[in-house]
Parts: sequence; structure tokens; C-alpha cells
Amino acid sequence: MRHLAVALGIALAGCATPMPRADVTGAPATNAIYLIRRGWHTDIGVAADQVGAPLARLRSVFPGVRVLLFGFGERAWLLHRRHDFTDMLAALLPASGALLVTALSVPPQLAFPPEDVVTLHVSAGGLARLNDFISGSFEWAPDGALRSIADGPYAGSLFYASTMRYSGVFTCNTWSAEGLHIAGLPIHADGTLFAAEVADQARAVAARQ
Repeated sequence: MRHLAVALGIALAGCATPMPRADVTGAPATNAIYLIRRGWHTDIGVAADQVGAPLARLRSVFPGVRVLLFGFGERAWLLHRRHDFTDMLAALLPASGALLVTALSVPPQLAFPPEDVVTLHVSAGGLARLNDFISGSFEWAPDGALRSIADGPYAGSLFYASTMRYSGVFTCNTWSAEGLHIAGLPIHADGTLFAAEVADQARAVAARQ
């Protein structure tokens, strides 16, 4: 998101913090997850019945949900939705993040063009690590509740506060790549800024799987 600003920030990508290597255990990859490309943005999708605690409470927030999509972005940009060149330049600087949660009542392949959906398979351990990564990206209230900050742009979507910071070198797509990497997939996040970079890596992995 904030595509022009991301393009301006690409020269800084070499300063991005290296991501931890995935813990590849050789366990069978029997759990399906999804990478969804939405133009210049990407989401990670997890079957609702495979979302672990404490995120499992989202099943009650979105009754009838089959797949939960999680996407990271810059908070002010996401919430305001109308932007000028000054806003685009501001993407070069670290800013508060937000997470958009979208609830699907159908498989992702029916909600989006098939070419924008990549199905990937991870081990049970990889799925648990991905759940921990996503959960750790949320800002939690002292009582353990998720802090919703606004309605989302689509029916069945909400914005939540994030503890993570958005910048020109850590974009929505960096976040997606990091999550997939932590899940045990051979996808690199360091220097990954654009949706095509994540999607191309994910498609290559899916083809090998």
C-alpha cells in the first residue's frame, strides 16, 4: 500500500533488518494457508478452524467465517483512505501499523481471481509459528481483547491496532513474506517490498510442493 512512497523507499531496502531463518524440521506439510494478492497489497489467509488462541476469538466476531485474511499496513493511510503526495512521502518514515482482518464465508479461490490466490502447505509446527506471528502483530488490550479501531472497507472486515511499525523498508508485503518465512517456507522477507515479489516467491514454492 502507498505504492509511490514504497517505490521512493526502495533504495533504503538494504537497511532492512534481516529476518530469522525458518525452522525447517522436515515435518509433513499438511496444512493449507494462502497468500492473496490485492493489487499492490498482499494478505495471508488461514482457515478459521486452524486459527489458534488467542486469535480464535475472531470466529465469534465473524460468525460463519471459513477463512480469515490478515493484512498489515500503515494505520493513518489505511484509515483515512484519501491521500496526497505528502502522505506518500510520509511512507518513508516509520509509523504506527494496523491490521485489516477480512472474513470469508467461501474459499479464497471463489472470492478473488484464481491467479491472485496462492495455496501453500505448511507443517503443524509451521502453522503454529504463523499463528504466533500474526497474533504478535496485534495490539492487545489489558483484558486480553483485540483492539478494533475502525470498520474495514469491505463487508465482514475490521481494522485492528498493530504493535508493528510500517515504513518504506517494512511494508505490507514485507510483513506477508516474513509470516510465510516464519511458517517454514523458503521465502525471504529481507528487502521484499512489493506484492509481485512475495507472490512470485509463493508461486514458485507452490509449484515445487
